[in-house]
Amino acid sequence: KKTLIPGVLLAVKGLSLMELELVLKITEARDGKITLGGLETSRYGIRGTIKGLAQLTIDTAYYLPCKALENWVDLNKDFFPTASDNRLIPRGLMLTGERGTGKTEGAKYLDSMLSVPLYHVDIAGMLSKYQGEAEQALQNSLSRLEDEAPCICLFDEVDKLFTGTDDTGTVERMLSNALWWLHSHTQP
Repeated sequence: KKTLIPGVLLAVKGLSLMELELVLKITEARDGKITLGGLETSRYGIRGTIKGLAQLTIDTAYYLPCKALENWVDLNKDFFPTASDNRLIPRGLMLTGERGTGKTEGAKYLDSMLSVPLYHVDIAGMLSKYQGEAEQALQNSLSRLEDEAPCICLFDEVDKLFTGTDDTGTVERMLSNALWWLHSHTQP
């Protein structure tokens, strides 16, 4: 009798049947068995990379979340990602603070509490000297995030873009697109 590995449905969500078959074959050939970690590793390998988008691991040394973050998780974890009404699904959380205060670790904490993949979107890393390439990289990232839902998306160091100088308007268009997506997306 075969049993379903806990979390496997989240690990393969968004894959086509052909991609799923490939992920299963690669995982079994590489590891000799199919595990959740193996599926996640294989999935990341076949989906390819998108400039400025990376899946993060949630391995974290020691992190003690602030009480407000713990309370937020307690209040919202039952609504994410299986709320009966999409309006109840949390759509965003802003972590602010000085450099080195644990904002990224806070996102990893959220990820571990909600048991979904964590993605890092580096908008500054998408910038390019070629017109339109950065906007396309952002659009590709947002599309991939929709495919990967439910997930947590960490937009890190966005504040640095507000202070940059850009004669072409690329940064303004990217920020506008990212803010519009954050406002209007419906995937958890």
